[in-house]
Amino acid sequence: MKQIAIEIDPNEVHIKKGASYQTLAEACGVLPLWALAGMGEGITMRKSCLTHYQFPVSKMGGVIDENGVYLYPEDPPLYPYIKMTIGKETAYFYDHAMIGFVHPEDKEEQYVVRMD
Repeated sequence: MKQIAIEIDPNEVHIKKGASYQTLAEACGVLPLWALAGMGEGITMRKSCLTHYQFPVSKMGGVIDENGVYLYPEDPPLYPYIKMTIGKETAYFYDHAMIGFVHPEDKEEQYVVRMD
């Protein structure tokens, strides 16, 4: 059995600005469900999302820091709405339909895409 850890507003940034947990969860749409869809089959969250999206995506630049904040040069930092961890893989769901995947055993340890 795999353990799933889900945190809404893990950095407590959006709630302090007046957002509700429900609003943050709804803002992520179906993306968290897609991440979970392959869990029983041993598929990573990244592969599951990319499979369900069915459109081409390009890996974006930037980095995800140790707090899950997405940093891209000359852009304001994006704080995650949701942090989801299954095993060693973590997915961060951001504004603008952006998702960051972090897996320490993956050759592309950080993988950020936009699925809108």
